[in-house]
Amino acid sequence: MRVLSTLVGIPTNEGVANHPYVHALSVLLGDLEPELVVNYESREARLSAAAWKIPAPNPTKVPLVFVIHSDTVNPQLDPTKASGYSWDFPPFAVTKKDDKLHGLGSTDMKGGTAALICALDQVDRNDLNRDIWVVMDGDEETDVRGGCELKKLLPLKEAEVVIIEPTAYGLRCRQKASITLLATVSGSAQHASQATKELNRTDNAIEQARRVLNALHAYELSLPDVGGDIFDQPTVAVTKIQGGTSINTIAEEVVITIDRRARLDEDLDEVIKAMGATVKAAVPDAKPYLDFKGEGYQTPSSDPFVLRSLALAREVVPDFALMDTPGWSEASNFCHLGPTIIAGPGVLDQLHKVDEYTSLKSLEAYVEIFKRWITA
Repeated sequence: MRVLSTLVGIPTNEGVANHPYVHALSVLLGDLEPELVVNYESREARLSAAAWKIPAPNPTKVPLVFVIHSDTVNPQLDPTKASGYSWDFPPFAVTKKDDKLHGLGSTDMKGGTAALICALDQVDRNDLNRDIWVVMDGDEETDVRGGCELKKLLPLKEAEVVIIEPTAYGLRCRQKASITLLATVSGSAQHASQATKELNRTDNAIEQARRVLNALHAYELSLPDVGGDIFDQPTVAVTKIQGGTSINTIAEEVVITIDRRARLDEDLDEVIKAMGATVKAAVPDAKPYLDFKGEGYQTPSSDPFVLRSLALAREVVPDFALMDTPGWSEASNFCHLGPTIIAGPGVLDQLHKVDEYTSLKSLEAYVEIFKRWITA
């Protein structure tokens, strides 16, 4: 809990520089004498993406890479509360209530980082049979720019990879692709009292946006229903609409954010083309823009690394399972190194939630699981 309190107590939400967090990790890893191999500065030197290497005395196996991220989403605001936040618990501190540890990022994913640090702290470096890497991105919750740079900068050709993300008591070895498309529609700002039917049709950006939304709904209905669980389904969702300036002014511009999750067998370039065509068919002057493209990936469930990781985890949690969840992670940035799994402590329904919490029992279990993976 002490390590988690340190990490949660350092704000790393969107727009906040993460240099204090990088320094804290270096201090917490200090007893293992790690080498800071990569320290990439992005976004006008506000965010660092870093990689630490803990060298084994005489490595006999390929390196084991743990991938973490420092950033969290922003805490939800509520100006009616004295704290200014919607939270009943302080977001930048850990509050224990029974088995729950409340705090921003406690599940996604500072709890996983805390468990890893505690596991490493209990390992004798002289007992390591391979190099251990801790690789940290600073903008996983936004556009993963740091992770993309780390992919190019890491001096590794082969490794086994663990992406630490909340999976409760299970691990994933595949993920869907993730696409974010922005669609901008424009009109002409005028006083609302001038809103004739014709003016609304031609100059009201919100009216243009309505046509795009209708087209996106039709596009969603056209996606194949392939059966199975949500992992097997292609999905589309409008996640944000921004526009308008006042209650009596016709909107000049509206920006629509569209989230699309693609199956592993879908061609992402074709998906992006179809989304853009859908927007343009509804409003020819609309401007669709690709904001994010995250590849899917798959490591066979029969891979020896997957099977070994499952077996070791089941020594701690007997019903530790192979699972699928629809979320995206940075696995696609690092799976070129070798077999890749996604696993970590946390409560799945707490991601990006007000009063986010993780489970103390889950953290303690993952300390033991990570120790086994590190020393296997």
